[in-house]
Amino acid sequence: ANLLLAQRTGDGLRFGQDLAVPFEYLAALPGHREEVVAVVRPEDVEVAETQERLAHRPFAHGHVHSSGFAGSFERVVVQAAPDCGLRTAIGHEGPGEAPLRLEVLRTAAEAAALPLAPGKRVALGLRRFH
Repeated sequence: ANLLLAQRTGDGLRFGQDLAVPFEYLAALPGHREEVVAVVRPEDVEVAETQERLAHRPFAHGHVHSSGFAGSFERVVVQAAPDCGLRTAIGHEGPGEAPLRLEVLRTAAEAAALPLAPGKRVALGLRRFH
């Protein structure tokens, strides 16, 4: 799973800079600026060529680092762009930190509809989080 830091706000969860994910239960809890760890499963990340082509709320963009098939699924690693503001909940942050890489799992149909190669710029959408 991808473990990401997020801020709980009055709008829901905020990943990165200004990208909010509405979630009524969290928004109703007291304390509007609490940092939380969000679990984003690889199968819950949508990949598209542009943000406009995403069916779900965008939460990051970056470049394909690697991809390979694992049975009937394609496992993709996307290196998040530094300016998207995502932060990992694992490890240390600061100067010299390794770039944030997100795991994505796509069906064979999704892979056929949008072939991905290392270096390709992509937009990432969030189907759901935990």
